[in-house]
Amino acid sequence: MRPVAIHVLMVNFHQSTLCAASIRALLQNNYPALAFEGISLHIHWIDNEAALHDPVRESLALQLKELVQTEHQEMLHWHLHCFEQNLGFGRACQKIFEQLPAEDCLLLLNPDTKLEGLGLMVKALLRAGDRVAGVGPQSFWDEAFEFFLPPTPLIDASFITSEAMAQSLPSFAHHRSRQFRKAAIELWQASQLTPVAALSGACALLRIDALKRCGGLFDPAYFMYWEDSDLMMRLNRNGYTLYIEPAARLIHAYTHHPAKSAMIEAGRKIYGQRWDIAPWSRKHLTLDRCANRMPDHQMRLLNSRRVGRWHRKQMVAKRIHRALSIAGQTDRSDCLGPGCLKCTQNVWRISGR
Repeated sequence: MRPVAIHVLMVNFHQSTLCAASIRALLQNNYPALAFEGISLHIHWIDNEAALHDPVRESLALQLKELVQTEHQEMLHWHLHCFEQNLGFGRACQKIFEQLPAEDCLLLLNPDTKLEGLGLMVKALLRAGDRVAGVGPQSFWDEAFEFFLPPTPLIDASFITSEAMAQSLPSFAHHRSRQFRKAAIELWQASQLTPVAALSGACALLRIDALKRCGGLFDPAYFMYWEDSDLMMRLNRNGYTLYIEPAARLIHAYTHHPAKSAMIEAGRKIYGQRWDIAPWSRKHLTLDRCANRMPDHQMRLLNSRRVGRWHRKQMVAKRIHRALSIAGQTDRSDCLGPGCLKCTQNVWRISGR
């Protein structure tokens, strides 16, 4: 395996204790094996609204310096980047990314995570080929590794359409739920490298050269949230493949706070406009508004057990086709009209992600 350097981006915004715990767990679980393999780690501590003196940050820097002096010199590097203002997650990461060499790898890591098996992710990425842009770990919610986190979907127009349809059609919602459950269980039970549509921004090992070919790491337009979905869309549109390494494990102790909702909604609107799925962000892509609602007797028939599976699927396909037409996602040259399976097959496939 060729010598490689991994640049770990850790963005801090008044969460020094949490960030330091994540870095310490990363070193404890991965650094000895990485150093043995000749893989160097560059820890980039990115401080938004940085304090002049941060005892937690300074203690971690001192610990890293002592570690370098005792063993594996030149394998561990500490980089401190301080910004007086809060640039936001995406913009701060992009500023550091622009300074990194293209031949290295980049590790996105959230403060509320603990990673095991980084060396396995590096080997998988380097062996997979140039068209593989990134590798992620199997994600859990607890330290006992009992509660799996769901797979990360690729949020494109078909995904949004199927989500809107599921809110009004119980039969389609059940189909979507079954397909998602099947895909999730297959990923959770996987024992070897598994292709996925998208990786979680909480932890992803990525090729810097692939990112540079796709327009960079994050779009600065996203202050926080949705920047990783935008990145996954760009990688997919440029023909790159992504994988999950099941032997690598991540603990992501995610918690939601009401203050996040406004930033999530702002990022959602930017994402919808950027990828031409703005009708969803304007709340127009719902069954009642864009699909010319079926008569009540047809709705009752669709949701009853008297109609056959094939007939039910054809009826739903017509509704999906109308929604896709409003969203501008049908291929007019190949479209066969209402119920065209060429226009709806992606929705049925992607609805299970």
